[in-house]
Amino acid sequence: MTDTNDVFLITGASRGLGLAMARAFDLHDAALFLVARGEIVDEFKQAVRYRADLTVSPEVHDLLEAFDSFLDDRKPGNVTLINNAGTVSPIASADRSDPGEVDAAIRLNLLTPMWLTSGFIKTIEKRKLSGRVINISSGAAHSAYAGWSTYCAAKAGLDHFTRCVGIEQSDRVNPVTVVSIAPGVIDTDMQSQIRGMNKQDFPMLDKFVNLKESGALESADRVASRLVAFLDDGALKHGGIYDLRDL
Repeated sequence: MTDTNDVFLITGASRGLGLAMARAFDLHDAALFLVARGEIVDEFKQAVRYRADLTVSPEVHDLLEAFDSFLDDRKPGNVTLINNAGTVSPIASADRSDPGEVDAAIRLNLLTPMWLTSGFIKTIEKRKLSGRVINISSGAAHSAYAGWSTYCAAKAGLDHFTRCVGIEQSDRVNPVTVVSIAPGVIDTDMQSQIRGMNKQDFPMLDKFVNLKESGALESADRVASRLVAFLDDGALKHGGIYDLRDL
């Protein structure tokens, strides 16, 4: 079971899988540092809510400083960063994608996890704590989808970043375990957004509509419970790339 001295920094915690993970860890009395651009309305036993636009690097820097101060008030056992915030937009062929949306998506899906991982590792090393980074990935990291060029590229980059940092950390005196986990297809607002697209922008639209209609989508709460169980097993390998559906 998750230890009561565990601390979790979760991005994208106001809804979907991020909120479901916060609820799941809260059941185990973990201390939560929850980050979102919007309001987090749920109540938790011990949590700090932090609002930030994670596409803006100064706000990411301020977030890391706030998290460092958050740790000052605790005696944490294990500290975990979960890079969960992300967006599937823009959904369109590369030649029809808005450059501003592409820039924002790459920042949120790839650059921000890189920035947060870097700062998190420095914090863990400074404090000599036990640390983990969980990058929430996707099957899109290794499967190509027409209309998802930005999303697929970002997730593929995130997985390879994970591999590289895993190698870097493997010979450290106090290593931080960094892994990527694809959670599967979850019934969230992101899926609603996908089903609201047209076939010109997303030719595989029917597949995702059928997933919903056939009941093949997993609930966020169920996926979060499976993720907690996997993390509790403690079998994470440096730079590991996992798919929760295979575990």
